[in-house]
Amino acid sequence: MRARIAEREGLRDERLAEYEQTVLAALADVETALARHRQARREVAARSEIVALTAEAARLARTRYELGAATLIDVLDAERVAIAARRDLVGSEARLAQSHAVLSTALGLGWRPAEATLSGSP
Repeated sequence: MRARIAEREGLRDERLAEYEQTVLAALADVETALARHRQARREVAARSEIVALTAEAARLARTRYELGAATLIDVLDAERVAIAARRDLVGSEARLAQSHAVLSTALGLGWRPAEATLSGSP
């Protein structure tokens, strides 16, 4: 009888250790997802500032061109830089959306298919 109790206690302890390991792994996943999401948010904020600055630079280049103080090449170069900044921002926003999905999954929030969301069904 005591051997059977000891065996059951050993099995219980083993299962408890497995459970604790699973919880710790899940917490690590959430921590990693949070850190990546935080970094993605910072990147979007920084790139948004860059977009604003490069758009202003392109506007100023256009004004200087209209006043005869810059060449068309200067304007086109400033616009190229502004377009590249917008492209980089879009990439950052995509990474932010992806990190949000990963974080939601790590937190166990789940998801709904688009059809269910649009039709209003739970």
